[in-house]
Amino acid sequence: MFSKLTSIITTTLAVSSAALAAPSPSAGVNVEVCTDTNLSGCTTIPVTFGVCVNFQGDYSSLNNAVSSASIPAGSSCTFYDITNCNVGSSSGGPWVALAAGDHDDLSTLGFDNLASSFFCNPA
Repeated sequence: MFSKLTSIITTTLAVSSAALAAPSPSAGVNVEVCTDTNLSGCTTIPVTFGVCVNFQGDYSSLNNAVSSASIPAGSSCTFYDITNCNVGSSSGGPWVALAAGDHDDLSTLGFDNLASSFFCNPA
């Protein structure tokens, strides 16, 4: 009986660890979006994977004002120059895709003070 109980506990812990290691596609992350370079003047935005976040309402002060961002491990985010995560022109831009990590100066990517919306997905 002790052996069976140990096996059940071990299996439960293994399943729990796996669930913690990989976020589900419907889960989300907290993204740091900052109005200054070097991750200064940041706002934490909770993001559901695959759902567009517009810089309107509570986030209107960020519209065309984002200069740096921190993208959590296990995710990537794409920022757009217009709302609703649409590409801004018929030529296909501008937008910028950011991998997980700190992006201290979006001007190096030609995207300083341009973002109006973004969405994230699991990496």
